[in-house]
Amino acid sequence: MPDFRVFFAGAADALLFNARSPGEARAKAQGLGRPIRKIKLDRETVDPCHRAPRLTRRELNGKPSC
Repeated sequence: MPDFRVFFAGAADALLFNARSPGEARAKAQGLGRPIRKIKLDRETVDPCHRAPRLTRRELNGKPSC
């Protein structure tokens, strides 16, 4: 399961929550009673085989790379 970095309003740091989805991470973070500013996926904890492949701008625009 990946980790989600939860940023709280008025705080400079973030906490990591291990969850299946951002909604599950939000539910865990709301238990602390602090207002949540944003939630981001911590990419370092995602299994590389589950990541979307990185595409170049050319590939994104549909132009061949040759």
